[in-house]
Order: sequence, then structure tokens, then C-alpha cells
Amino acid sequence: MSGFGSTSNVRIGKYQNASEAVREAVRDAVRGWQERLKADELKLERLRQSITAGVAALDRGEYEDVEDEDLNTFLDGLATPAAR
Repeated sequence: MSGFGSTSNVRIGKYQNASEAVREAVRDAVRGWQERLKADELKLERLRQSITAGVAALDRGEYEDVEDEDLNTFLDGLATPAAR
């Protein structure tokens, strides 16, 4: 929030009054919120696509059975860049 709470911007003439400074600060906050919301929506869409692809792979029988005692090692291998 670039102008919020800053009377110096009013004094130096960037804004006519404190109300203008507050309005810009609110606009900045809303823009930031909208950008975060858009990013979250994109992440959610990617997650949905990954889930759809994963379910389709399961339906095609494209999976690997992993024993309970080997699960941590298997998951660790998925997290390494070489495994991707």
C-alpha cells in the first residue's frame, strides 16, 4: 500500500489530500488481492488438470504398486528432479 498512512505524500503534492492517498492505497490493496486471487485460480486449475490426468492414468492401469514399508522411499524419489 504505497500511499496509505503517508502524510508526506500529501505534503509534497503527490495527492491533494489524505483522502486521495487512502483511495490509492485501497486501490493498490484491491489490485494485490485480485492478482493473488487470479494466481490461486490458476494453481487450482492446474491441480484439477493434474487430478484428471492422474485418474485417467489409473483408469488405464498406469500405476505402480508400492508396499507400505517402501512408500516413504518411493515418495522421496518423486520429489527429486531426476525422477521427474
